[in-house]
This record gives sequence, C-alpha cells and structure tokens, in this order.
Amino acid sequence: MLLTHTSGIADGSALDNQYYYGQDSPIALDSFLQDYLVPGGQFYNASENFYAFEPGTKHEYSNIGSALIGVLVEQISNQGFNTYCKENIFDPLEMTHSFWRLDESIQSGYSIVQPYNYVSSEYEPIQHYTFTDYPNGGLRSSGRDMHKLLTAFVQGGSSNNHQLLKISTINSMITPQIPSIDNEVGLHLFIMDSAHELWGHDGGEDGVATIMAFNPVTKIGALIFANQGDAELEEILSEAYKLGLKI
Repeated sequence: MLLTHTSGIADGSALDNQYYYGQDSPIALDSFLQDYLVPGGQFYNASENFYAFEPGTKHEYSNIGSALIGVLVEQISNQGFNTYCKENIFDPLEMTHSFWRLDESIQSGYSIVQPYNYVSSEYEPIQHYTFTDYPNGGLRSSGRDMHKLLTAFVQGGSSNNHQLLKISTINSMITPQIPSIDNEVGLHLFIMDSAHELWGHDGGEDGVATIMAFNPVTKIGALIFANQGDAELEEILSEAYKLGLKI
C-alpha cells in the first residue's frame, strides 16, 4: 500500500515546518515518523495525517508514506537509510555525485545547481535546504548518475556490472497494481505518457522539478531536471523520448 500510495497516510501541515535552510534536519527520520503517526506524538494530528478512507480502497499520493518506506529500510537492514543507499546503490553504480545529506554534498566539492523560484517576473534564488522526511525527494544528484540508475530498469536490473534489482522486481514495478482504482499505478512508478508507454516518476519542490521515465519494450528513456519548481516537464519528456527513438 505504501508503494501504490493507497495506505491512507496523508501529508499533514506538520511537514511544512520541517524545512531546514543551509543545513540538514537535526531530527532523526525514525523519531519524526514515530511522532507523526503515533497518537500522543509531537506531530500527530489524526485529521491531517490520515485520509478518511480505509487503506487499500483509494489512491492518494503520500510523500510521508515514502519517508516511512525509508524507516522500513532502516529497520530491516539495521542501517541508516543514507548508509544503506551508499552501500547498495550509489557505490556499486558509481553514482559519485548523489547525496541525501546537504553537508556531504557540500563537502564533496562538487558544484550544486542553484534553485530558483519565479516571483513577480523575477527569478529569485533559494538557499539550499533539506527536510526531515528526506527519502521522499531530498536526493541531490546529477544527470549522469541518474542515468546509471535508469539504465538498470532497461537492462534487467543490472547497471555498471552490478545487479541492482531482480528482473521480477522490475516487472512488478511496471505492472498496474491497483487496476480497479487506477490502472496507471505500478510499485512507486506510474505511466507518465500512455501514448508512448513510458513508466517513471516525477516530482517537485521549491526551486526544483524533475521527471524520469522509460519504455520497457524499446528500452529508451529520458530524464529531465530543472532548477525551477514550476517547470512543466511532461511535454518535454515526450519530445525527448521521440528524439531518442531517432538516435
């Protein structure tokens, strides 16, 4: 249900106050989720933190649900989510420009693209930030690094001579899981362009918009990053894919 966004866990207003500018969040991921989901917790709000439907009966995208998946990774692996990703994804795929933490990104010496908001016909720079529920979209990466990740989805789960995922896992991810509710939802992947059968994901935050998708038959995909949160990327994705077919 977490992977199909049918858990009923909602993004409450408590998330609005979990942005930290110029630094990483001082609040541990598991502690925050505990306080968010358990009655009596500092961030618990029954009416805001949960949808009014029985889990499994409706589809509502849940950022905080994705953060909870990060906690599950920590509980199952007995490692911090950041450490687990380094050892099992970033290092094997040689994704050397990918960081969950802002301090690690800065310490790497690599340039960080400046994010902007478009306000009153002007582009205003935004200070780099993180948020406590970071597994739902706090990764800083590069086009080349994310290409290595996307490659695994069109090469049977393998990239950089490393078997990242089983073929059966990828097939499940791009198979509609809740057809009676929404026939374009796989396991945390979605049909982004039905005309071209592109499976992927998109997302946005202040000063950033992203989209990444691939066709499992043609094995061609595209990924687009923008350092402006209001950028409309769906049409660009389709045109990029059509260009890829000609190359």
